[in-house]
Amino acid sequence: MPFKGTDARSEGHRRGDRCNQAVYDGRRDLQDLRKVISESIITRNMNGSDAFSDIHIDQTMSQALEQVRELARTIQQATVIEEHVWFRQLLFGILTSALLDYECVETGVQRSIHQAAWGSRNLLELKVITEYVLASAKNATDFRNDLLIDTKEFYEAVTKSHKASHAKLVSMLSEMAELEKGPLKEVLTHRPSE
Repeated sequence: MPFKGTDARSEGHRRGDRCNQAVYDGRRDLQDLRKVISESIITRNMNGSDAFSDIHIDQTMSQALEQVRELARTIQQATVIEEHVWFRQLLFGILTSALLDYECVETGVQRSIHQAAWGSRNLLELKVITEYVLASAKNATDFRNDLLIDTKEFYEAVTKSHKASHAKLVSMLSEMAELEKGPLKEVLTHRPSE
């Protein structure tokens, strides 16, 4: 028998359900918008005319981007129980990254095809990640865990590289100090007092 009550856990689950509903609604809205744009482009191509003008496409894209921004704000402001905060942050990060990558594509089309290609590649990866993490709670948890491991390994590699490059830098400075004369030699060989 499901228990009734207003304890913090059940309230937290209701808040989590509202956050999940906002994600679902936003995803459905974007799918509907994608369908409208696709159908309009197909109609345009079949007719060989500009029935669906570039201005209309720009307006539709602006509307879609605003819906994504609104969804990101809704997710960011959603109150969830502590154990679901990471998921809320993950969704917010995906949407924020998608907006930045779309902007990268937009500016890249005008300035650099490489930038546009990079932004497009990132958007495709975000699509795959989004579908994966929204497919199941297990997928989302697995993604989070893999991301944490990757982050840890990245910082360990950066630290290792920093230590190695620091040792090389100190060695090079010592060699330079031996070749120098006068005030520069004093600066390079000076050891601060402890």
